[in-house]
Amino acid sequence: MKYKTFSDYAKGYSHVKNNTECEDFAASYSSPDGSYHICVICDGHSDRNCFRSAKGARFGCESAVEVLRRFFELYLEQGEEERQFTFAVEDRLKRSIKQCWDQKVMEDIREFPLMPEELETLSERVRGIYKAGQGLQNIYGATFLTAALCGELFLVMQIGDGVLLCIDSDGTYYEPLAEDPKSETGSPASLCDTDLFTRSEAFRSLGTSRLPQAVVVSSDGVGDCMDASAFKETVRDLFRKLEEFEEKDEARQEEGGLTLSQRAYLERCLAYWADQGHGAEDDCSMAGIYDREHKIPDVHIPLEEVNRQWKEFTAERERIVQDYERKKKDLLNSMDRNMREVARIGPKEYKAWIELREKIEDQRQILQNILKNEKEKIAYIDEKLKSCQEYFQRAGSQAPSEVLPVRFETVDERYLREDQQLVDVKAAQKALFDRKAAEKEALQKYEQAREIRASAGCRYRMAQREGNVEFYKVGKELLDNKEMQLIAEQNLRAAKEALQEAKKCFQETFVRARKNDD
Repeated sequence: MKYKTFSDYAKGYSHVKNNTECEDFAASYSSPDGSYHICVICDGHSDRNCFRSAKGARFGCESAVEVLRRFFELYLEQGEEERQFTFAVEDRLKRSIKQCWDQKVMEDIREFPLMPEELETLSERVRGIYKAGQGLQNIYGATFLTAALCGELFLVMQIGDGVLLCIDSDGTYYEPLAEDPKSETGSPASLCDTDLFTRSEAFRSLGTSRLPQAVVVSSDGVGDCMDASAFKETVRDLFRKLEEFEEKDEARQEEGGLTLSQRAYLERCLAYWADQGHGAEDDCSMAGIYDREHKIPDVHIPLEEVNRQWKEFTAERERIVQDYERKKKDLLNSMDRNMREVARIGPKEYKAWIELREKIEDQRQILQNILKNEKEKIAYIDEKLKSCQEYFQRAGSQAPSEVLPVRFETVDERYLREDQQLVDVKAAQKALFDRKAAEKEALQKYEQAREIRASAGCRYRMAQREGNVEFYKVGKELLDNKEMQLIAEQNLRAAKEALQEAKKCFQETFVRARKNDD
């Protein structure tokens, strides 16, 4: 087989939004003679205590490439009969990668000592630990996934979460390593952990002669965008595209194992998964190795597994329909009761009328969400059933039954229309509230103008009695204040008239709305 490697990573929307650096990293390497190939990704922890995890991710990828290159060079120097990948060799290899990472971390700390601004956001306890020189590897924490091929040896290693997917030539897509239970707790294992060699599933690995046609490692930023089946199909589509571009760009310059067109496509994929609204919006990284001489096969799933998925999806489909139809029926009955109650409200009880109509409007919004969610969930399940039908065909069989369209209960349009009467009444009510506020403000300004005029009048009379030289100045001020009071009085009168008009408009609007209730 003639293998090819690739790797790339993209900054997630959540990091763009928060103006934080990308904490994923990816790397790949193929020896000049094509005798061995390496791909690796690391995902730094988005944790304020791990504030240099972006560097930790890069150090993890660099360590994997450096250590595995040295190992494979020595491995290939041995004769084929002498080459052995024992448990002891496997253990030493993992410890070498960890040691290399630790060394890079400590060198970085010596070259770039911890700065006060890096520690200021930490808790006092954590800050004290770091200042004491303890647990410094934690600052660089990151997950780790690598896969490598050398001769008849296929090697995979994993610390923490992420996806490691292998593809065989017969269409078997599989994950070669067991899950680490710690990943399910939300605190996956890390390169910085002290129990990597004491906890059995902390640093998982496998060396085997079962050579895949392709292998992909990716961070959870990609894996969380889709379920396991969709991820397999997505990987197949990715490889198919890379194959397509390779045929077109055979003579073009290659960059990092891929042609320029292939690399551009991979960058677009990662940017899409990392972008807003396309998944977890997290940093995304992916690396892989594939046989460039053979077409990547379709996803094949064992017939027993396809049958299990078919039963699960059909049962889930039935459950969704029953659940949403029941919710829909209960809500429509409640809306009917509230509509009847609205008709019984007295002609002057506008507060109770508005409150009940608002409740019905809230129910209308809920009803629309129910209808939308029901259709979307059924469409999602139907896509899964469609995929199962394809898997049945690939396995040389047929689906147990036909997927019939769901007959949703029809909802009368009156339950879905926006309540225009409520909109009109609330608009008139808002206008009334605004006029009341304007009338109150005009009254305050009028009272202020009266007080100012009264004060000016007192000063004028005093200046007149005393023959004060300021007499004429105070007199002019009094005339100005009289004018201000007159304007304020006119504004108050206009505000009162506008308030009366708003009251009349509200009453008429409410009466029209009540007629529609009847």
